[in-house]
Amino acid sequence: ALAIFVAPPSIEVLRFRLGMRGTESPESLARRLEKADHELTYAPRFDLTIINHDLIRACVEAREAVERFLAA
Repeated sequence: ALAIFVAPPSIEVLRFRLGMRGTESPESLARRLEKADHELTYAPRFDLTIINHDLIRACVEAREAVERFLAA
């Protein structure tokens, strides 16, 4: 199995992205960011971490990683 962790560039970027969506109350945003901060501590347990600077690029990186894994 290949375990891929997709991470935001930073918690600040994640806060901005979620805020721009306008779907979170201040309380739910705080809970979500706290959970994300905790989840980021698990990244080293994965085979690969992809930083999601740009969704399309992150998808390309994930696909390439899976293709390399399957070819090996």
